[in-house]
Amino acid sequence: MKHVYDFIDEFTSALKDQLIEDEKKWGGTWLECSCCGQEDRIFEEYDVYYEDYMDGEPIPWLKVAGNAMIAWLRVHHPELSEAWVDE
Repeated sequence: MKHVYDFIDEFTSALKDQLIEDEKKWGGTWLECSCCGQEDRIFEEYDVYYEDYMDGEPIPWLKVAGNAMIAWLRVHHPELSEAWVDE
């Protein structure tokens, strides 16, 4: 029987490739946003993904995972950027 964790290496490899492509496009802009309001910003992106899905596009699961990773980093590693300090 396969378990979801049996695919972690494959998934993280694909996620890493996606994040590399995103960095080429967006640079370090993810460092410019703070934790404050990140859920609202992410849900706005998810609304776009949903609209695209309703128009026949697949959900970009690696982008969803990338958003989750960035949110997790902002919470668990606030030392990465002073911009993350909530006022």
